[in-house]
Parts: sequence; C-alpha cells; structure tokens
Amino acid sequence: MNEDLKDKIKGDAAPIQKVDPKFAVIRSMMEQSKAKLMEVLPKSMAPERMIRVALGVINKNPKILECSPQSVLLSLLTAAEAGWDIGYSKEAYLVPLWNNKTRQMECQLWPGYIGRIKRMMNAGYVSVVDCRVVHEQDTYEVLLGTDEKIVHKPYLLGDPGAPVLVYGVAKMKDGSTKFDYMRWDEVLAIRDRAKERMKGASSPWDTDEEEMAKKTMIHRLAKLIPQSAEEKLIEDENGAITLANDQFEVIDGTTGEIIPPPSAPSAGAPKRRGRPAGSTNK
Repeated sequence: MNEDLKDKIKGDAAPIQKVDPKFAVIRSMMEQSKAKLMEVLPKSMAPERMIRVALGVINKNPKILECSPQSVLLSLLTAAEAGWDIGYSKEAYLVPLWNNKTRQMECQLWPGYIGRIKRMMNAGYVSVVDCRVVHEQDTYEVLLGTDEKIVHKPYLLGDPGAPVLVYGVAKMKDGSTKFDYMRWDEVLAIRDRAKERMKGASSPWDTDEEEMAKKTMIHRLAKLIPQSAEEKLIEDENGAITLANDQFEVIDGTTGEIIPPPSAPSAGAPKRRGRPAGSTNK
C-alpha cells in the first residue's frame, strides 16, 4: 500500500480511548445493582438515567475513582433512597474523603440545600421552604422576640456586594412559621472547619459557597421541624448522609460477589447554640 495512503488512514483513525479500570469496575457495579436502584428510586427517576448522571459526575471528578467502589455505590443508593438527583440540580454531591479509620479514600453523599428542602417537604409538615443570602447592598431587618421575622429587599441595580447573612423560613401546614438565620462570619467558620477536616481535598465549598451556606442554614432550620416517622437517613458530623438501617447488597462488578456494606455512623446530634442578636442596616 502506498505509504502516503497508510499515513492518511492512520491520521484519520479515531484515537482509542482507554477506560480507567477503576471507572470500569464502578460502572459494572452500578449496572449489577440496577434492580436495587429500581426498588428504591421514586417512579419519576429511572435507574439508567441515575447511573448515566453518576458516571458523568465521576468522570468530571477523578478523585472519586480513588475511593472504594463500595462507598461510591452506597452513596448512589442512598441518594436514590432519598430521591435526590446528584446531577446539575445540586440536590446532592458525591464527595471523596480520606477515612482515617479504614485508611482509604471513601465517597460520601453530601446533600445540597435543594435536597434538604426536598427532604423537609417530603416529611409532610411543611408547605413552603425558602432560603436566601443577604448581600451588602440589600436592605434588611431582623426582628426577634415574640414575633420573629426578617424583612429583606434585594438590591437589583447592579452588584449587590458581599454576602452578610443567610436565612431560612419554613411555613408549616398548621399556619405557623419557623425562621432562623446566620451571620456570614458564622458561615465562614463552618466552612473553614469543614475544609480543615477534608485535609485539602476538593469540596462543594470550593465551587458553591453560597449554595453550601444555604444548605447549612436549611440544616439548622430542619431541627425546628418535626421529622417523618419513616425517616431512614442520618447525618454524621461532617454533613455526610447515610442510611440508618442499610440493608443494601453491594455487588462487586468484577467478581459478582456480594460485599457487606459498612455500618452506619452513630447519629449524635450536635447541641444547638444560641442565636446571635438581631441586626439592622439602612
């Protein structure tokens, strides 16, 4: 064959993309667990779509491939049980972290504020949940006492400035209202503690600080609201969500063997601190 023609054929050929063996294992485990996903997912969510979205998330964050495949799949199953999307909706995130006890990287499921609101609404006690960040140029007033509330008028004529506080409001089905807020320095303190625990690993705080501030606020607000008797999810001190009674069978994608899931952490709820004094501007 003409050498020029050989070179042309070689140049036109599409490059062969190698698949990371760890990625292949996780993908195989997800496919093997499709039936279990179908059992726990809401009818509006298809297991094929969830697997496709999860693989896309993992592909964009190679650090997850360093995690044990079991922890990745358990995080996905927990998200399915909660009815959370881990895609662009920001209902929940897959976060890779080093586990000092097991001496390996493990994947954790961190809910976003949208996922938390969804969880609160599903409990059946709340009709409306709202969470907002107040910025420097906004007009706001926080009132405490017998009639707690916040009045917030956002600045709409340009850059609203740096965030100064975040607040959450829940309207209950009995007509009452639950309200709470945090100053931004309190939010940053929580962010710094979270990043210190993560030992330099990437987290949603790096890319979605205001979203994570809302998540933190919604978590505080949720403590003021009754939880469903069917609640199966618990949260550890880092904000990771797991199943309180995890009976999922995790199948090894390479061997087909059933891997027993790790036991869920104890759900020790941190003590709630007192609220800061009210603030007013403008």
